[in-house]
Amino acid sequence: MKDINNGVLVRTALEGDISRIAELESRCFSVPFTEKSLTELFSNTSWHFFVAELDNSVVGYISLYTILDEKEIVNVCVLPEYRKLGIGAALVKKAISLNEDSCRIVMLEVRESNKGAISLYEKFGFKSVGVSKNHYSQPRENAILMNLEL
Repeated sequence: MKDINNGVLVRTALEGDISRIAELESRCFSVPFTEKSLTELFSNTSWHFFVAELDNSVVGYISLYTILDEKEIVNVCVLPEYRKLGIGAALVKKAISLNEDSCRIVMLEVRESNKGAISLYEKFGFKSVGVSKNHYSQPRENAILMNLEL
């Protein structure tokens, strides 16, 4: 695998990426978005999708939506074999920079057990602001609520 600094491209996702994003979802999440639901979200102008390409292959993606001066990161997904290369960080950085001048806060939820993701978000300055009990299913787990003030 290439080092992240030598060839990763983060770009706006295109409709042609939907099937690959659905595939990533099914590999990374216990309750994935379906291709149909992703297609519906793509048509909503509040939603934004970015993909990470390495060697001309989509290996990760991030989704978020914006409402007024807030944005919420919904999913960050990197294939397991490409994790710990900085791809997740590149995706989060792109999401934070989107409409940065008009947004005041970025929010997200993360599984309590996902220490790697929590650590990544903390490096960007996200702070824990609460817990949502039994937020996730399959397996049932609390979510840590995190915010980044811009």
